[in-house]
Parts: sequence; structure tokens; C-alpha cells
Amino acid sequence: MSSNSIEVKNLKIGYIQGKKHEVILKNISFHLTKGNLVSIIGANGTGKSTLLRTLAHQQPKLSGTVEIENTLLENFSINQWAKQVSWVHTETIIPSSLSVYELVSLGRQPYTNWLDKLKTTDSIEIEKALQLTDLADLKQKKCNTLSDGQLQRVFIARAIAQNTPIIFLDEPTTHLDLHHKVETLTLLKRLCKEYNKTIVFSSHEIELSLQVCDQVLSISQKKVALHTPKGLIETNLLNELFQDSKVHFDKTLGKFLFKE
Repeated sequence: MSSNSIEVKNLKIGYIQGKKHEVILKNISFHLTKGNLVSIIGANGTGKSTLLRTLAHQQPKLSGTVEIENTLLENFSINQWAKQVSWVHTETIIPSSLSVYELVSLGRQPYTNWLDKLKTTDSIEIEKALQLTDLADLKQKKCNTLSDGQLQRVFIARAIAQNTPIIFLDEPTTHLDLHHKVETLTLLKRLCKEYNKTIVFSSHEIELSLQVCDQVLSISQKKVALHTPKGLIETNLLNELFQDSKVHFDKTLGKFLFKE
């Protein structure tokens, strides 16, 4: 069995408008190792979210192949996919009446019957997800009363309850303060290492990604490349990401600094 969780070959991504294709990125090939935390970084408008949504089967690819656990993306049934991949997107509108427990329990839908009745195994997974995300004491609270940081943990808890080997997250630290950014990324790292999950997220948090991630997908000059954080720091790509900016990446310090 391959240790590759996600295998991408000659992928072309973009948007289909009638009979026309708007190509955002092409010639994308890489493999992501099982149990790794991976961030997708790049300047605004370079295609981070488009790449993530394509990998997560949220929008169609234009050409090429994506294999998830040795199976082509298009060969999954809806139910098979829901047991293989979780998708976390925090812009979802949440009904005001929904409690934390109820939202997290939605992660069990791929396993429940047509009545959506929770079994003992479902309840165990939900409680585990609540414990892992430190939400057990908040499970009866309404989601619309939570802080941004708490609500982010609820979305992640729902993905944990879904119990998939792969989780995709779109900008999971957006709108969070530094404490909650670190807390969220630390949780994702723990899920990878303790539960052998492969987690891929798009991010503007480049410095944090370099500290916590196992692999980094960089998008620069319409090219996608896979690196280890150390390998990426040793290249000049981090300065190419923001060529016209007033910041530069200091390899020694491992951080962005203002240009003098």
C-alpha cells in the first residue's frame, strides 16, 4: 500500500464558463504523505482556494488526475467520499437554533440511516471530537453565541466526528487572533500525528505554516511546488511570493521583515 495519501498528476485547474475554460494553474504534480499537515501558501489571487476546492472535490478539475488513497477522485460515490474526506469551510450560514452538539453530530451523517438516528458508535465519535477540541463544556450552547475561535473549533470538531482520513480546510485561521491561530494549527498538527490524518489547508499565515507544517505547497509565478518547510526557506521562493511588496523574507530569522 502506498504511503501517499493524495497523488496529483498533470492537474489543470480553473473555471468552466459555458464552453470556455478559464485556466488558473496547470502542470500541477505532487504527492502528499499520509499523516502530514500541509499548507497551501501564495499571494492573494494566485489560486490557493481554487486548488484546495479542486482537491476537495468542491469544483471540477479541468484535466489531469487526483488520486485519494489510490482511488481516482471521480470514482468515489457520494457516500464513499463522505467517509474519506471532510471539508471545513467557515463561511457556512449556521441556523440560530443549532447547538454545538447538534452541529458536530452532522459529521456522522455518512454513517447514520435515513432517519439520521445516532447509534452508540456515533455518540462515541461525537464525544471524542468534543473532547479533542475542548468543547465538551459548551456542547449545549447555541452556535450563534460563540466567539470566532470557538466556532472554528466546532467546524473542526464536526470534521473529526466525520472520522475521515483526510481533512481539507479553507483559511481555517481567518478572523482569529494570534492565540486562536496557534491553538487551531496545534490541534490540526495533533490530529495528524496522533490519528494519522492527512490535513491540507490554505493559509495566509506563512510564518506559522513554516513552524508547524510537514509539507508546504507554494504557488508562485503560476507554478505549484511542494517543499518541506526547511527546503522552502532555503530557496528564494518566499521572496518571489511578494516581489512588489515592502517586505522580504529573512532566511536566518525565518520571518518576514520590512524592507528599509
